[in-house]
Amino acid sequence: MAELLIALVVLGVIFALTIPKVLQSQNTGRYNAAAKDVMLTIDGAYKAYMMENTAGAATRGSDLTPYIDYVRVDTTTVIDDNPTDGTGLACSSTAWDCLQLFDGGILLYPKISNHSFGNTYATNGTWFQFDPDGKNLNVNTVDGPGKGLEFWLYYNGNIRTRSTINSATCTQNGCFNPVSNADPSWFSWN
Repeated sequence: MAELLIALVVLGVIFALTIPKVLQSQNTGRYNAAAKDVMLTIDGAYKAYMMENTAGAATRGSDLTPYIDYVRVDTTTVIDDNPTDGTGLACSSTAWDCLQLFDGGILLYPKISNHSFGNTYATNGTWFQFDPDGKNLNVNTVDGPGKGLEFWLYYNGNIRTRSTINSATCTQNGCFNPVSNADPSWFSWN
């Protein structure tokens, strides 16, 4: 009987250590797949916009929303920012809006003019913030503040993350450099 109890305790410890890792691995895969879908969505929206309009210095993220498939505009949620901030971004801000996507993620984009491309050079861009589960859980883990991913759309159509933007990437609001640890641990280009 004692041997059976010891075996059950050992199995309990093994399960307690492995189940969170399995769940985190599932979230990582799901979040990464959702991020790839968002990149394709931004790319497709920009191409569709370009078929009907001419992109210019004043083009911003809000100009692409008619070409994005989404569930609804969200004005109440606080989403996760990138890992270097570890804070949240409120969808109700006058500076940006959020789109709730079909997979449960939320895409935040700037809607004010000082976040437009600013110019038509290959180094000019505008940014989007993506929270893969649309929840700000107020804990600094893969499921809490810091799991957001910042995408940059360049005037020439290239898409990068905050860690991989070109040096001196500019918007109407100013210029930015890459931040090496700005991409969440769950994101991979592969």
